[in-house]
Amino acid sequence: MASYPHTQSSEQSIIPLHSKRVVKEQKNPLHNSASDDQENTQSDEIANKQILLTIPQVATQLNICRAHVYTLINRGLPTIHLGRSVRISATALHHWLQTQQDS
Repeated sequence: MASYPHTQSSEQSIIPLHSKRVVKEQKNPLHNSASDDQENTQSDEIANKQILLTIPQVATQLNICRAHVYTLINRGLPTIHLGRSVRISATALHHWLQTQQDS
């Protein structure tokens, strides 16, 4: 009788053809786990924050239309050009808004 890999006989146990091997990360005993947690938290915060915003993202954050963002750019909102793409730095937007509020 022929044995197929997808069938199971009482004499053999079938090992999946595509099993995934789980590798646990070993901790270095010389490395401080408290500093690891702090570094991971800081890198997670940076990863969650967007550094550069698109025009529609700025419009959404300011609750204005996209065309008005272009008007603000013409009035001095700082931009970054990456090829044909226009981006606005989140920190630059924050500082620009602070200066607009002060004047």
